[in-house]
Amino acid sequence: MYEHKEKSKENKSRAIANSVAQRKNSMKQGFGLVDNRPVLLMQQLSMRNAGGKGPSQMELGQVMNSENMDQAAEHPIIQRAKKTNEEINDDFMEEIKSKTIKIKGSRKATGFGKYNGVKKQGPHGPSHVANNVFAEMVKYKNGDLNKILRTKLAPSPAQVNAQIKKLQEEYWKTNPVTSGEKIIHRGKRKSFLKPYKRKFDKGDVHGVMEMKPGQTTHMMSGSYTKAEIAGKGERATNATDDLYAVSKVAKGDDFPDGIKNFDIEGATAFEAKLGKDQFRNMSKVLEEDPDYSDASEDSDNDSVMDELTS
Repeated sequence: MYEHKEKSKENKSRAIANSVAQRKNSMKQGFGLVDNRPVLLMQQLSMRNAGGKGPSQMELGQVMNSENMDQAAEHPIIQRAKKTNEEINDDFMEEIKSKTIKIKGSRKATGFGKYNGVKKQGPHGPSHVANNVFAEMVKYKNGDLNKILRTKLAPSPAQVNAQIKKLQEEYWKTNPVTSGEKIIHRGKRKSFLKPYKRKFDKGDVHGVMEMKPGQTTHMMSGSYTKAEIAGKGERATNATDDLYAVSKVAKGDDFPDGIKNFDIEGATAFEAKLGKDQFRNMSKVLEEDPDYSDASEDSDNDSVMDELTS
């Protein structure tokens, strides 16, 4: 009798796995499209059965809470995989607003602080909260943050080196400096690039996003007013709304009024461009098939990077 029950349980597990696997072919696939965790779970259960190891009751309970196969097919985990991109976006927003999903994330080092050798964060373009919401939504849609490396959202050290040189040249046009002061700024660029490269090499995408130029402004001047550093009421709920609002804006157009999670007050023209590019690219997470592959600014050669970070 014991042997019969074990075989029955194994057959039932295999049947569930096969049922989900068959539906997989009809689902949309790709980065950020659907939540395929139910499929992955069932594949894991199927492999266990093939190796003679039955799934645990906990694993079975994640997919079905009944012996009735029809009820198992209607389980929320399975149903979610059938939803459209728009429905998944709406679900994410509702779960953020109802606090079912709680956005966590401590403040990380910023470009302003590293460039100027201080612990202060500096004025922000995109808010910390918006970055955290973006990262959480990528995971929610079963995306891969590592695919963002070497794009405008997480540029390579060589690309960032080129950006900082452009920021320096822009600043010097309106704030003439001596040759000695330029040497100091070159040292600041080196001090910035060393920790940035470490984060990039480790694949710390979120850390890179927080530190890149454009995330914070006033890097070259190293100073700001109280108004520029003051909070604007950033919250996870309005960060989600802000990303949605920006996703509807055509490239090159101004962002709509009332955006709380993006601020470029007092920023230079190039800082403002970098910040807007970052926030606009983050809003792509709402798209059905987001493409983050656009390259960043012109990169510098490796020999210069070796010299700067050695």
